[in-house]
Amino acid sequence: MNGYEQRTLRKKLDIINATKYLVCNYPVRNISIEMIAKEAKVSPVTIYNIFGSKKLAINEAIRILADEDRDDILSIISSSLPIKERLYQYFNHSFNHTIERPQQRALFEYIFSSENIDLQNYVVSGYGITLPFLTKLYEDGRKENLIQEGISVELFFKMLDMYTRIERSFLLIPEEKDIIINSIINSFH
Repeated sequence: MNGYEQRTLRKKLDIINATKYLVCNYPVRNISIEMIAKEAKVSPVTIYNIFGSKKLAINEAIRILADEDRDDILSIISSSLPIKERLYQYFNHSFNHTIERPQQRALFEYIFSSENIDLQNYVVSGYGITLPFLTKLYEDGRKENLIQEGISVELFFKMLDMYTRIERSFLLIPEEKDIIINSIINSFH
């Protein structure tokens, strides 16, 4: 890779990192090309030259965020830790994202809007990779009698989804967050 290619790659990574920060902290519809350029310390023209449009830069940053999140979840749920510890880490990880990303809900709304079908399909297929591991998490929970007999795998998935949608304001006090996580884990039994 020559010097020009290295500088372009560095700028692309700066733009992606800046855009990841912005989509987590501002409503996507409020993010301008100027905001991205300022955060990345590049010119708006550089963003257009590398990505072609603001939307393509935002969507690329969201794809990378989704990949990182999926990989983090996979490392937690596929670990050999005891089931309670895996569940605790799963919820703690999810809740930390809710805390660290004030615009998490707006981000999901953007991803799942009708104008972003390609992005939506990308995110959904990426998370589909976690399903066998979540199923194994459920099976381990059943074997260890942590998950009661009346909870099917489908209900378990719904409960995981429901619990990870807890409002940010409920999670801001660390001691309360721990109580909430332990209460959730106990609700499976």
